[in-house]
Amino acid sequence: RVDSTPEWQKYIDDFQGVTLIEWINHKNKTVNSISCNRQTQAFIPDDIRTQIEDWGIYNEKLVKLAKQNLKEKFAFVGIQEYFDLSLDLFSATFALNSIDATNYTTNLNTKKTKDTKYDLDEEVLAIVREKNKMDLELYEYAKELFFERLHKINKSVLWQNRIQTFETISNIKDSCVQHFS
Repeated sequence: RVDSTPEWQKYIDDFQGVTLIEWINHKNKTVNSISCNRQTQAFIPDDIRTQIEDWGIYNEKLVKLAKQNLKEKFAFVGIQEYFDLSLDLFSATFALNSIDATNYTTNLNTKKTKDTKYDLDEEVLAIVREKNKMDLELYEYAKELFFERLHKINKSVLWQNRIQTFETISNIKDSCVQHFS
C-alpha cells in the first residue's frame, strides 16, 4: 500500500485538506511531479525526468521528446474517447482477431448519473490546463497519431479487400470461360 511508507504517509498528512489550487501550485518537487503533466513524464526517460524542478512550466523540448518516444517506441496508441476504434486498431496492429467492444463498453450501472461534485469553475480549470499544457499538447498529438495509424491500417485492409475482389472476379471469369468453352 502506498500509505505504508513513511514518505507517502508524510505526503498524505501534509496535503490532507488542501485545495486543488494549493496542491497544483505547491513548490514541493514531489507534489509538482504528481500534479503536473503526468502523461508527458511517462514518455520521458528517467534520467531526464528526475532532473526537472517544475513540471508545471511548459518545456518545448520535453514535449518534443515525449512525442518522439510515443511515435517511435509504441506500436499502438489508443484513445479512450474512441475506445471501439482503439480496439480495432489494436487488433489490426498486432494481427489479432477482432475484439467485440460490447463487453467493454456496456454501462452496467445504468442508474448512475453524472455527479457534479467534481465540476471545476473556469478559473480553477484554466490553472489546471496551464499547469498541464504539455499533456494537452501530447494528447492532441496522440490523437493525430492514432488517426494516422488507423487510416494506414484501413488503407491496407481496403487494398487487401480489393485484391481479394479482383482474384474472385478472375476466378469467376476463368470458371465461366471453361464452362462455356
